[in-house]
Amino acid sequence: MSFHILVAAPEAEANICRSVLSAAFLKYPSPALVNQAWKDSELGSGSRAETRRVYDFLQNEQKLDDEDLILVLRGHESWFQLPPEILINRFFDITKAGSARLRSQYGTTLVSNMTKPMFSQRILFGVDKDCESDKADDLACAAIPYAPSPDNSWAPLANRDSEDLQNKPHWLNPGTILARVSDMRALYSRAMEKVSSNGEARIFSSIFGEQEYMREVTRQSKTNGWLDWLASKMGSGLSVPNITNLHFEPEQDKAYDFGIGLDYKSELFFPVTPFQEDAEWLSFNGTAASARILEEHGKLSFESFDLPLDVKRLHSPFESFATSQEHGSLPSSPSIELSKLSFSDLSLVANMQSATVAPILQLDRDNTANEALLDSWWQRMWYYIHAKAFLGTMLQSPSSIVSVTVKSTHEIFSWEVPGGEKEILKGNDQWHSWENLCGQYEKKLSEG
Repeated sequence: MSFHILVAAPEAEANICRSVLSAAFLKYPSPALVNQAWKDSELGSGSRAETRRVYDFLQNEQKLDDEDLILVLRGHESWFQLPPEILINRFFDITKAGSARLRSQYGTTLVSNMTKPMFSQRILFGVDKDCESDKADDLACAAIPYAPSPDNSWAPLANRDSEDLQNKPHWLNPGTILARVSDMRALYSRAMEKVSSNGEARIFSSIFGEQEYMREVTRQSKTNGWLDWLASKMGSGLSVPNITNLHFEPEQDKAYDFGIGLDYKSELFFPVTPFQEDAEWLSFNGTAASARILEEHGKLSFESFDLPLDVKRLHSPFESFATSQEHGSLPSSPSIELSKLSFSDLSLVANMQSATVAPILQLDRDNTANEALLDSWWQRMWYYIHAKAFLGTMLQSPSSIVSVTVKSTHEIFSWEVPGGEKEILKGNDQWHSWENLCGQYEKKLSEG
């Protein structure tokens, strides 16, 4: 099995090249660029074009097997800060826990004389604090249950005020999607049916809303309303939407469940724009500056928010990085060899409310202050000061194979990290060199 990354965004430019460079530094698969700016007489450009091109890419059975994993990044600014073994293992851990919760909540069913869970979690989207709709009966917003995590995992006032910046996130953010290829194909087949009547950002929220509505209809048909009321009074923690005033007429024999779940605590994807109040740069090596940041957010010590154990166990990200003498050490600690630095020594973007550090940062240029803010954030990424040296190394390196073993399932995902002559896949079958697509932005990538 393999792992693939698909970037659905306009023409290659500096911020997409930042995504590609950050992926390469951490040995992610080389991204395939599906460009919504390409125009043709049938599709034109925009929402329908982007959805169709991702859909078409997913149909390539020669490149993609059903059991492969695929990450779809929609937009310009998604940067990687932790390696793929963290992303992949957390994905399987989260979906396993989500499926167990769904089994407890909805029960089982008989399929071909075999007992199987009624629902499972197989696709993960990022999460958002807001849902854009002025309609009280819009399923994309109104049919979405609250996050199932404990009340104290976010701010004390979470869920009480939809206008509060610390409102506990539980809506779908369409910018990042991770799933097996078979599930992504099914999702995009449904998206193609809806794309003509919804904006791109609304397509997946609509699909999610319909899924959650139908799940609640199923649950209500099997449960006692009085017991539901009693459970709510006793604080059972059951996370279900209130669909009393919602109306939806499902089509007969049509599938509405795609196994969609959300990354509620930003353990995979951190959508920084709606969470700017929660985002901080931290190093987890006990520095006074980081300790002050923890205290400002109500975390009294590194014991209350330490670097996640899976990240602590990683080898130094510089072990296999052949640096030049000029860039062989960090300016702040010239006596330290790079290979001895762990992730605890690096400055990482953390979500202070959920106390997590995500592998992928999702930034939105349309909603952040300006391009200068993205430039300043890029200059704070832990690999930025080594970008020039790494680019030189990357362009001279041969291809290599990377493998990740999933701890919970023992599955192995392997992929090729191409050398400099074959770095970026554009469309379905055309490889382009780094120099061809991103060479003109190298100064911006390595010198801000």
